[in-house]
Amino acid sequence: MHGKSNLQSSTDLQISEENNERPDSGRVVRNLNGQKLGRKGIITRQRILTAASKLIVEKDDLQISLGAIAAEADLGMTSVYNYFSDLTDVILAVLENIMVDAEEAYLAHLRIRWEDDDLAEECSKFIDAFFTFWTKNANVFHLRNNFADKRDRKMIAHRASVAQEILGLIIAQMEKKSESSEYPHNSMASAVYMGIERAVSVLNNKLLMNDLPPAYRPDKIGLLAAEARLFEFGIRSGRGVEW
Repeated sequence: MHGKSNLQSSTDLQISEENNERPDSGRVVRNLNGQKLGRKGIITRQRILTAASKLIVEKDDLQISLGAIAAEADLGMTSVYNYFSDLTDVILAVLENIMVDAEEAYLAHLRIRWEDDDLAEECSKFIDAFFTFWTKNANVFHLRNNFADKRDRKMIAHRASVAQEILGLIIAQMEKKSESSEYPHNSMASAVYMGIERAVSVLNNKLLMNDLPPAYRPDKIGLLAAEARLFEFGIRSGRGVEW
C-alpha cells in the first residue's frame, strides 16, 4: 500500500491554484453526480489516474483492475466510484491526458501541407514521430485496443475518434490543390493509416516479437521505412504527382 503523501505531492503541481479546472484540458472537472470538484476532489481524482498510469506502465500483460488501481492510490473502492463508473472510464481519462500531447508530437506536422519535392522526407518524419509517441504510451494503447477488440463501445469510440482526426489530415495531404470534392481519397487514406497503426502496434508488442522466429521478426527501421514509402505513394497517387 502506498502512502498518500507521495501521490499527493506528485499531483499538486498539476492542479491549478486559482480554479477547479485541469490546466492541461481547460475544462471544469466534475464527479459522477455532476458536482464541480474542489481542490481536494481534483487531487483525489488525479491520484486515481496517477495510480492507473503507474500500473499500466508496469504491466505488459494487459491485466489491470479497478481494485488494483484503488489499492495503488491508497483509496477505497467507494472513493474511486465517486469519480469513475468502471475501469474503462479510468483508462479513457488516462488516454485523454496522453492525447493532449498528440498535437505537438505528430499532428501539427501533418496539418502543414507538404511540398511535392519534400514528400519522402516529410513522410519519414511523420512515421518516426508517430512511432515515438506510440512507443512512449504503448501499454495504454495496447490496453485500449484490447478493450476495443472485445467490443467495448467506449474504447471503440475513442479509437475511432483518434483515427478520424488523422484520416482527415492524411486525406488533405492526398488532395490536389484544385480538388473540390470533400473526401475523394478516404479508401487510400484508410489503407495507409491502418498500415501505419498496425506496424507500430506490432513493433511494440513484446510478446509477439519474442514468439516470432528471428527470421520473421520485422525490423523496426526497415518496417518504418516501408510504411513511409507507402505513405508517400498514397500522397503522390492522390495528387497525381510522379516519382
